[in-house]
Amino acid sequence: MGSYKRAIGKPMLEGRKLGFFETPAYAGECKNYDICEEMCALAAAHEEQTKNLRLISDGWNTRARTDDKELREKQGVTSHGTNDRLHLLEEWERPANLIISMAKELLKHADREHWYSSRAGIESMWYSMYPDGGYIPEHIHSNVAFSGVFYAKAEHDAGDLVFHDPAWHLKSAVWVNDAPAQAITKRQFPVYTGVMFVFPGWLPHSTMPNKSGEDRVIIGFNLGF
Repeated sequence: MGSYKRAIGKPMLEGRKLGFFETPAYAGECKNYDICEEMCALAAAHEEQTKNLRLISDGWNTRARTDDKELREKQGVTSHGTNDRLHLLEEWERPANLIISMAKELLKHADREHWYSSRAGIESMWYSMYPDGGYIPEHIHSNVAFSGVFYAKAEHDAGDLVFHDPAWHLKSAVWVNDAPAQAITKRQFPVYTGVMFVFPGWLPHSTMPNKSGEDRVIIGFNLGF
């Protein structure tokens, strides 16, 4: 029998990451610090005038509310659940316009046709004021396609924003020593004045305690389409 050489194809030189089921989360920055200060002033004025505001930090999961000034200053407060329609108030018009314009710009990365960006509008908007040591426990925003947070004031060490992988229990089932990056089930991002994050409402998130020595002030919002 005659001998023959078996044809051997060229080895693959390049591969590519498929990246399906990735989380559509985006971040951007505003350097208009005047409007950041305006947001902080509006939040402070609303807090001063509003009774029975909801507490954050340790009071969040119990849905605690109080008029006690000392407790408010210790745990922090949010207008969520009391007034989460700030975008409809005349004095909040300029901040609301900034919020939606930034969110729309970030959502241009969500799809090539800009479906989300062209249709986005603010469904709800609120502020939260975190004193030194203040934080928000892990939570989601139910029945919302995209939510976001804008940091009107966040000094150094104001407490990272933490996103939690909703599939953590599946990845933990195959955890091994020296696990590769795909086994990581939390991602932390440092925060600073003027930064915005937009992310799916179903994505669990929390924050680390504020250790900046000054209030951390955020504007939270949910988007509708």
